Amino acid sequence: MNSRFHTAHSAVLLLCLTAWLCAAPKAGAQLHPAEIRTLYPLCAAPGTTTRVTISGMSLRDVRQVLVDRPGLSIKILPSDASKLPAPALDSDGNPDVVAEFTVTKEAMPGVYTFRLVSPTGLSNLGKFVVGRELPPLEAKEPNDRPEQAQTVPLPIAIDGRLHEIGDQDNFAVTLEAGKTFVAEVTAAAADSPLDSRLVLRDANGREIASNDNFGGPDALLVFPVPKSGHYVLTLSSSVGSGDPNQVYHLSLGYLPILTAVYPASVERSKPTALQPVGINLPEGKSLEWQPKADAAVSSQPFCLPTPMGPSNPKPLLLSDLPTLTPNEPGHDRLHATPVPVPGSVNGRFYRADGKPGSVTDFYKFHAEAKKRYVIEAQCAALGSRADPVLTLFDDTGKQLEENDDSNGTPDSRIERTFDQAGDFTLRVKEVKGFTGPDYVYRLVVQEAPPPGFTLATETRARVVGRGDSVPFEIEVTRDRWDGPVTLSVADLPQGVTASACRVPEGVGRGLLVLTAAKDAPLGAFPLHIVGTAQISGQTVQRTLDRASDWVWKGGDRTTSGVPANMIQCAVVNPFEIAPSTDANALTVQRGQSVKFTVRVERRMAYAKPITLRVMGLPDGVTAEEATLPPDKQEMELEIKANAEARLGAFPIAVTALAAPSESVQLDRVTPPLTLTVAEAPKPAGK
Repeated sequence: MNSRFHTAHSAVLLLCLTAWLCAAPKAGAQLHPAEIRTLYPLCAAPGTTTRVTISGMSLRDVRQVLVDRPGLSIKILPSDASKLPAPALDSDGNPDVVAEFTVTKEAMPGVYTFRLVSPTGLSNLGKFVVGRELPPLEAKEPNDRPEQAQTVPLPIAIDGRLHEIGDQDNFAVTLEAGKTFVAEVTAAAADSPLDSRLVLRDANGREIASNDNFGGPDALLVFPVPKSGHYVLTLSSSVGSGDPNQVYHLSLGYLPILTAVYPASVERSKPTALQPVGINLPEGKSLEWQPKADAAVSSQPFCLPTPMGPSNPKPLLLSDLPTLTPNEPGHDRLHATPVPVPGSVNGRFYRADGKPGSVTDFYKFHAEAKKRYVIEAQCAALGSRADPVLTLFDDTGKQLEENDDSNGTPDSRIERTFDQAGDFTLRVKEVKGFTGPDYVYRLVVQEAPPPGFTLATETRARVVGRGDSVPFEIEVTRDRWDGPVTLSVADLPQGVTASACRVPEGVGRGLLVLTAAKDAPLGAFPLHIVGTAQISGQTVQRTLDRASDWVWKGGDRTTSGVPANMIQCAVVNPFEIAPSTDANALTVQRGQSVKFTVRVERRMAYAKPITLRVMGLPDGVTAEEATLPPDKQEMELEIKANAEARLGAFPIAVTALAAPSESVQLDRVTPPLTLTVAEAPKPAGK
């Protein structure tokens, strides 16, 4: 169902509460955490309200929705409880959630993320795409063979799914000579497992165009039409897979496709002449663009207005550095283009003369002695298909360093301290020699940030039960400094507290434990984990900037990066099992051991073994994993310290690992304990 709907801009974090938000949830949460697996449909146009079915696990009684930015609001529609399957241990019957996704007319195209809050906790990230303003249509079966192709008008947006292995959907279109036909798949961009492939056939069944990947798993087929007539487009899985989760959104027509914007990086708040690059774009060399004055963002999406509606978005980076866009950079070391330090340069692997052949650009900069510099060739952040390789030379032409990929991206990065001041040369080239007007890149040269640290974590269910605790192991990564870091949690809601943690010098991980009071209000809250340290006489604070979700799909645990603005936790009903200890502090001497008792309250009919593990142990201190039998409530654990164990006081906790099925493993944790590692007393007389 689609209807026009207008609304004012919302806050950056939207809380869409259902009518039953304040209703008292039933006691006894399920063991499986809330999990989003499939949305259908997964895309909508600006200015519409679309009914979306959300499938997954443990989504019964969803009562709250968190959305990452303005432009999209989500309203959960009430369900008829009498028609829902009866819940059981580790299964709430897996009922679907039906919601109205409302996209404002002003919403920028792109991927929006959201989470659902249910009595079992906070879900993994769901993704919904704001797409083109096209008439909607649903794929109709049977359309598995070209002769069964569903006839569709142009332009059109089709929602469908490949239901089973080997399934494919066929669509009949009439194309006009002299125009460029575009078929654009949105699937993987919204976390659909579909790896799409498109094939276009003429009236005789002859394959005349195809595409598998276009800068990613989603297919994009572009076909200049030589002859008017009837054609058949086939959408399939490139690996022959298929199941009801493999949903897609297919846009067809003579659509405007923006493949690049040049320059792709602009100085913040400075008007810039942009050159759009792509297909079915209006003629014209450039247009003036004024970025919004927003110091909080590092990029803004850019869509080109066209007679066929706005194009797809491309990111424009907003830079606080002096930015150059040379007409033609130097193509050898002797004619290298000067770069200010700090500064950035817009470039592209493209021959202005239109001739074939690879492009190599050279730049030069001056470095001061004993200073550390960061040099980056960026493409991924620009949405560019280019894969740069970066090479550094001294003033004699001697190669000092080279880098291809860094930080899990195709981009290149060199970080180096120069012993002596001097002029140095950089070479930037496309690793495979590809060229084109859309193979854009950005080169950045600047001093490295001062010594410091970053924080990261991963979590299983992102929840804390009333009266219970949840652990967060925080990874501390130091850069050119190795002092202690104090971890804390800021802005906690009423009824939630956090243990303190000091990560000593040389230790890379610390343990924080969140605890909810028995009467803590239910609901989600932002998780603001802060690290504080003294570096070079200055107090330095860093917030948690990386987190990973633990999501179970098909029996496998997978992790995915979470945007910092959606790192959340939630207070839920009391957990199914609750571990505790007989002590809140322990002391162990080097070369000795200490024993303590762990008790597990089984609040549900969970008659399975429970694995006990000790978290947060310092170097040189160990504790063997133990299994609590189904008929037992407590067990003794032993902590051992070797002769060189790290001295000091450390927060530790014991996790009780519940594994009700092969696809689910959840940690429930004791309140934190303080473990003190002490020197062993010297023998008498020595």
